[in-house]
Amino acid sequence: MHVHIQNRPRDHFVPLTADIVQEATRGSPHVYSISDHDEGFAQALGTMAVLVTTADQLLTRFPSPAPQLKAVFLKHAGVDELLGCNCLPEGVMLLNNSGAHAEKAGQYVLMAALMLQNGLPAYVSQQKGGLWQPRFSGTLSGKRVTIIGTGGLGSAAARALRPFSVYLTGVRNRPQAHPDFDRTIELDALDVVLPQTDILVLAAPLTPQTRLLINARRLALLPASAGIINIARGELIDEPALLLALDRHQLAGAILDVTTTEPPDHDDPLWSAPNLLLTPHVSATDPGTYARETMRILLENLDDMTAGRQPRNRVDLKRGY
Repeated sequence: MHVHIQNRPRDHFVPLTADIVQEATRGSPHVYSISDHDEGFAQALGTMAVLVTTADQLLTRFPSPAPQLKAVFLKHAGVDELLGCNCLPEGVMLLNNSGAHAEKAGQYVLMAALMLQNGLPAYVSQQKGGLWQPRFSGTLSGKRVTIIGTGGLGSAAARALRPFSVYLTGVRNRPQAHPDFDRTIELDALDVVLPQTDILVLAAPLTPQTRLLINARRLALLPASAGIINIARGELIDEPALLLALDRHQLAGAILDVTTTEPPDHDDPLWSAPNLLLTPHVSATDPGTYARETMRILLENLDDMTAGRQPRNRVDLKRGY
C-alpha cells in the first residue's frame, strides 16, 4: 500500500519527519511518501491508500478525488473537529492515534492531583495578592477520584494515581468493569458520585453527550473541598459556571489544560480567576516519544488492514470516538 504522510506547513505539532518514518518503517512492505505542501499532496492523491494527517488538513484538502484511498489516520486522538463533516469519501475508514498520549497524560493528572491536594492553585492566587496564609493539607491517600472517560487518557490517569491509595471511579458509556478502576459507572449515574468526589478528572472525548457535561447544577453537587482537572476539551465544562463556583469558593480549585477558546482572549476572566491554573494544552504531548508512538500505532493498524482485521484504532464519527 502507498501510505502518504501530509504534515502541516511549518508544523509545530510533532511532525513525522523522514528520519523518524524511515527508522520506524524499516522492513515494512508498504511505500511511504511525506509532504508538507500542496504539490506533494497532489502527487500522492491518485495512489495513496492511507493518508496520515491532521483534522484541519483533512478539512482543507477534501473532498478530493482519491480513487485508492482506504483509510485516513489522524496523528492525534481527538476527532471533534470532524463531527458532522462530509469530507471523507464514502467507504474510507477514519483512524486515530489513541494511545500515543497515555503515559504523559497520566503523569500530568498525577501532578495536577498533587497540586490540588496541596492547595497550589490557592497559593498562586495568594502570591499574586501578596498574601501569606498557610493552608495545611494531608496526602492523597483515601481521596475519592472520579475520572470521566476510561479510554487511553483516563486509564493512564488511573494507573498513575493508583500507588497513592486513592479510590478510583471510572465513568463510561458502558457499565462493564475496568481493571484500572475500583468501580465503573455509566454516565447517567454521574450525579450520584459527584457529592462523594474529591478530585474530578475530565478525560472524555467531546461529543454531543459530553458537551457542557459539567454545568452549574453538577458543579453544585461537588463538595466545596473538591478540585477539577480537565485534560479533554474545554467544551466539557460550562466555563462561566466554573468561574462563578471558584469566585464563590464553592470549589477548592481547578487545573485546566484545555479551554473553550485556545488561547483564551486577552480579557477572558479565566486568566485572573481565583484558585485556577491554566496550562496551554500540553498535558498529553511528549515531544520525545510522540512521533515514534504515532508511527508504532500506525504500523499496528496497517498490519490489521493487511490481515483483513478491523483496525484497532478505527473511529466511529457517529459516536465521536
